[in-house]
Amino acid sequence: MALGLFALMSAMAFGGVSNVIKSRDILAAEAEKWKDLSAFFGRLESDLRSAAPRPVREELGGVWPPLLGAGVLRRGEEAPDISLTRLESGLESGASSVMKRVGYRLRDGKIEYLIWAALDQPPRSGPKAYTVLEGVNRLGIRYLDDTLQWREEWGASSLPRGVEVSVTMNTGETVQRLIAIR
Repeated sequence: MALGLFALMSAMAFGGVSNVIKSRDILAAEAEKWKDLSAFFGRLESDLRSAAPRPVREELGGVWPPLLGAGVLRRGEEAPDISLTRLESGLESGASSVMKRVGYRLRDGKIEYLIWAALDQPPRSGPKAYTVLEGVNRLGIRYLDDTLQWREEWGASSLPRGVEVSVTMNTGETVQRLIAIR
C-alpha cells in the first residue's frame, strides 16, 4: 500500500515539474518575441526620426524621394516596404555627419533591414539585408501628410509628418506604433 501511495505521489510530482518546465519555456519564448519586437520598433523609430530630406539617384538614373514607402505588403513580397535617407551624426566619434540609405521589407515571414552601400546607387548595387524580426505575417505602414490625412503610399519630395506602423505576428498579435517625424 505504501509503495502504491509513493508511486502515485511521484507521478503527480513529475507531472507538476513537467508543467513548470513547459511554462518556463513558453514564457522564455514570449519574452524573446517581445524583446525582438521592441528592438525592431526602436531601430525603425531611430531611422525615421533621423530621416534627411535628401533624394537619391537610383541605379538606372532615376530619382528616389527622401522617403519612399509602400502601404501593406504580405509575406514573400520583394520590394522594400519603406526606404529612406538617414542622417547619422558623428558627434560621438568626432567625425562629420554621414547620410546613408536604409530600408525595411517583409520577406518570407521576416522583416529585413536593408542598407545600401552608397547613397546614390551605382548600377547593379542592391542593398545588404539583415533579418531584424521573424514570425511576421503582415507589415502595414501609413504616412501622415501635411494636410493631416493618412496615405497608404509615400513618394513625395518632402518627408511625412508621421508614420504609423503595424506588425502582425504569425501568432495573431498585432502591435502598432505612431512615430512623429517632423
